[in-house]
Amino acid sequence: MKLFLIVNSGFEELCNKEVKEIIGKDTKINNSVLEVDVDKQEAINLAYHLQSVRRILVAFESVSDFNQLDVNKVELKDLFTSELSFKVEIENVKGNDNRLAIAKVVAGKLFASLDKLKISPKLELKKPDSYVIVYFNGKEYFVGLDLVGKEINNREYRLFTSPASFKGDLAYHFVRASKFEKGQKLLVGLAKDGTIAIEAAIFANSVCTLGKEKYSFNKIPLFSGLNSSLDKKEVTKVFSVDTTMQNITATRKNSILAGTRELLEAQKYSLDEWDVKFNEKEFDCIIAQITSKDEEKLNELYYQTSYLLKSGGMLLLIGRKNWELTISSKFKLVEEKEIIRGESAHKYYLLKRQ
Repeated sequence: MKLFLIVNSGFEELCNKEVKEIIGKDTKINNSVLEVDVDKQEAINLAYHLQSVRRILVAFESVSDFNQLDVNKVELKDLFTSELSFKVEIENVKGNDNRLAIAKVVAGKLFASLDKLKISPKLELKKPDSYVIVYFNGKEYFVGLDLVGKEINNREYRLFTSPASFKGDLAYHFVRASKFEKGQKLLVGLAKDGTIAIEAAIFANSVCTLGKEKYSFNKIPLFSGLNSSLDKKEVTKVFSVDTTMQNITATRKNSILAGTRELLEAQKYSLDEWDVKFNEKEFDCIIAQITSKDEEKLNELYYQTSYLLKSGGMLLLIGRKNWELTISSKFKLVEEKEIIRGESAHKYYLLKRQ
């Protein structure tokens, strides 16, 4: 079985790294789509634990012309039943008329093939049991059955949000950009609604990315009764602080929903308290999201982080697009990068403690 892993542009290499960590396999990387051959248990492990992915599809086929799609290259009887409904969704294609035309062709091919198997699923547009996704990456149409039935990067735990918050995949990208590894000690300063800290706790402890709802794979015959087979070794606690109780409350509530409450410590501390509340050289990594109102505190931030970080420890500073960072002599610049998501853009700096 082949999977198509759809990611936001720029996350391809990170997703490939994740797949190798979770199931030990390399992927074939296309623009925003990764392909990987798996067995059904590996597919479920990826569904439960991938953090950089947007959608996971059981692949039908990739074609340059959707009219040439052959849905019979997979065992449709393992994926559809007469009791289940589905909807065809078209992504990254401009124009509603164009999307409707593609959906009509794909649905027609599916119904024709399923009819020969005496399977009669329902086409449901409002609340289908599953989704057949057609994703166009600019060159090819990648067609498959959505394993989860939702965009995974829209994390269910993010009910108490901050205006400065990120979606799950972007927050996870920042965690990995900081060079944080399992078993290390991480502090997320100026934590906002806790999304970065929660994504770090999920990664460090192999917590399930999904919530407790019933997903498409629970209803697909091929995956019936399967759950993650990865051992969970909850040994790494993530620390997060913020200057407002509102943000700390949001972090705590979201972490409960994410299943990471016991793995994440969230406290209200002002920036000048960090060296009192934590020990010298206590942390391997520190991540801080700097909004415009925080930029005037940069010197204090450098003092506190240089005190708390081990020699060679990493500091990731996330700021606005046009922010030009003045780097302290206590740190060395390792990487500077801009991340664009739709109309918003962020710049981050990865610094190493001298």
